[in-house]
Amino acid sequence: MIISVDSDVCFYPEEQVEFENLLKENGIKTSVKVINSTKGHDCFLLEPELFEKEFQNFI
Repeated sequence: MIISVDSDVCFYPEEQVEFENLLKENGIKTSVKVINSTKGHDCFLLEPELFEKEFQNFI
C-alpha cells in the first residue's frame, strides 16, 4: 500500500504512481491511495485521522 498526499511537495503523488507501476511490473501487488489535504508532507503528523481508514482497509 502506498499512501500519497495531493499537496505533498517532498514526494509528489505522480512519483508515487510511477513507483506503484514499477512494483507491479515486478510482480508486486500494491495500490496507491491519494489523501486530500492542504497540510502537505506533514499531513500524516497533523491529520492522522485521514489515514486511519486506509490502514484499517489494508489490514
